[in-house]
Amino acid sequence: MGKFSGIYLVSDLDGTLLDNRTYKISCENIEAIKYFMAEGGFFGFATGRIISELRPLDDLIKTNAPSIACNGTKIYDFTTEKGFMIDCASEDILPFLGYVEDNFPDMMIEIVSDDTIYYYRPNSSLKKHQSITNAEILPISHYSLIPHPWVKIAIWNEPDKIRDFAHRSDKSLIPPRYNFMYSFEYCCEISTHSASKGTALLKAAETIPNVSTIAAIGDNENDITMLKNADIAFAPANAILQVKEAADIILSADCNHHAVAADIQELEKSPGK
Repeated sequence: MGKFSGIYLVSDLDGTLLDNRTYKISCENIEAIKYFMAEGGFFGFATGRIISELRPLDDLIKTNAPSIACNGTKIYDFTTEKGFMIDCASEDILPFLGYVEDNFPDMMIEIVSDDTIYYYRPNSSLKKHQSITNAEILPISHYSLIPHPWVKIAIWNEPDKIRDFAHRSDKSLIPPRYNFMYSFEYCCEISTHSASKGTALLKAAETIPNVSTIAAIGDNENDITMLKNADIAFAPANAILQVKEAADIILSADCNHHAVAADIQELEKSPGK
């Protein structure tokens, strides 16, 4: 029995595990996670990114528990190379995408089909996305041509324009089964309620024998359901206000100063809620 036996810890990536200046994992975070797993803990990622983007990160850490991808649409275990999909978007989201196309002509629409990212109507934010991902992002002449299943939909632009879009767009056109989330400073994302990080967290935990405590850390709106479903919820110092309100523990460390290592230190002090 190790210090962290029975604890399943999942961490968001952007704004949490990754330094937001370099989009890399610090050596301090890597060492802390390996120590956590060596002492009996289960660790996985929980992110809006796709599986292929997680592989280089898993090569550094060698996660020993399921990870959550595409904001809860997919659960994947790198130790077994097996996973499953929880839910995906369908044709009922097309009216909202048509509304975006007609009323916000400078917005780039990105759709993930299985594990491939497609973009329609590129803008300056495309360079930002390409700079932070190791995945190929492919152009397409129209989003309606993207093959199903659609595991994630994102609207991209510069931060000030995305904030304006999030404020002004008519969300009543989004069917009730979807979430509309401000998930990153350059994009808003759309996914189904049943495929949230919170739902995926509980389903992933069910696949791990002898889990007694679920812990999670995240910084943005798409992490809130995950934090609410965790037994112990952490927020890095850079988290938005709504996330801090959902957290049990607000760390003094931010994503640029090894917040996940600080999270693990807190778990070592008091592993139970």
